[in-house]
Order: sequence, then C-alpha cells, then structure tokens
Amino acid sequence: MKNIITLKDASGTDVTFKMLDQFTHEERTYVVLMPHSESTTQVSIYEVVPTKEEGIDGLLGVTPDKTNILFEIFKERNKDKFNFVEE
Repeated sequence: MKNIITLKDASGTDVTFKMLDQFTHEERTYVVLMPHSESTTQVSIYEVVPTKEEGIDGLLGVTPDKTNILFEIFKERNKDKFNFVEE
C-alpha cells in the first residue's frame, strides 16, 4: 500500500503509519506520520536522519517548539488536501 510504513516502538512491536507528507526545512528533511490503524487525527513529525545502513533512514523526534513550526508548514503545504480544524 502506498505511503504506509512500519516502525518498531520502544518495546519492539511493529506500528504502522501513513506518511502524510515529507518536506525540507532549513536543510533538514521531515516526515509527517499518522497512525494507520487507529481512529485518530493526531500526527507526529520526525526528522529523517541517515543511518550506518545504506538505504535505511532513521527518524529523530523534534522539540515541541520545532513541531509547532513544522506543523504550520505542513498545514500550509496541504491546505487543499486536508480540512484543518483549530482547537
């Protein structure tokens, strides 16, 4: 299935996500993920970082302040694709 990725959580359990977007900001690449199997609209944003394994990237969490900035970029990039509701 397109844009579906599986990651391992801290306990080694597979967790499936839908990748909603990938973009570059300040020379770093970020992905916006949403749990695929849950009925949630909450997203997570991670920085994509290279690993020692060729062709494999890692994901690094970002600070809450950076998350807010990146989420605003995501909303602007996807304003025609998603219906964003302010809380």
